[in-house]
Amino acid sequence: MKTVREKVIEQIRLQEKMQSLAKVNLVTCGNCGATLLHELNEEQIDCFACGNMIDQSDCPDYWYSGLENSEEYNREEPTLYGKLIDIEVNEAVELSTIIKQENIENAKKLLKSEGYYIDSLWTTDDVTENYNCTEEQAQEVLDSALNNEATMQQIWDAIKCSAEDLKLKEI
Repeated sequence: MKTVREKVIEQIRLQEKMQSLAKVNLVTCGNCGATLLHELNEEQIDCFACGNMIDQSDCPDYWYSGLENSEEYNREEPTLYGKLIDIEVNEAVELSTIIKQENIENAKKLLKSEGYYIDSLWTTDDVTENYNCTEEQAQEVLDSALNNEATMQQIWDAIKCSAEDLKLKEI
C-alpha cells in the first residue's frame, strides 16, 4: 500500500501531466480559496466562487513540487479529505482533456463555417513523434515543410486535377 507521501507525489505528477498535455492547471483562488481550473495561457483567472478576476500568480497550484515534504503528508494512511482529493484531481485531468478536445472541435467548426478546409490539419505531434525536438522546432519544421514552393505547387496541381475530375469550369 502506498504511503500518503507517495500518493501526494502521484498527484503532483498528474497535475504536471495535465499542465503539459492539456495546458490546463488546477489552482486555488488567491482571494476565496475555491478550487479552479484554468488554461495556462490566461494571465487573469475569473473565479466562479467570488466573482473576482485574479492574476494567475496569485492563485497557487493545487499540487506542486515540494508539497510532498510537508509534515501533513508524512502519515501512512490518507484522511478522508485526502481520498477525496485523489478523486478530484484524476477527474480534473480527464475533464481538462475533454474541454481541450471540445475547444478544438469548436474552433474547427468555426473555421469550416468561414470556408476553411479543416479535414487535414497538421500538429507539432506529427513532428515530435518522429523527431527529438522542441515544440518550437516542430513549428519551424511544419512552417518550412508546408510553406515551401514545391508543397504549394503540388497542392495547386491536386486542386486543379480534382476540379477537372468533377468537370468544374475554371474561372
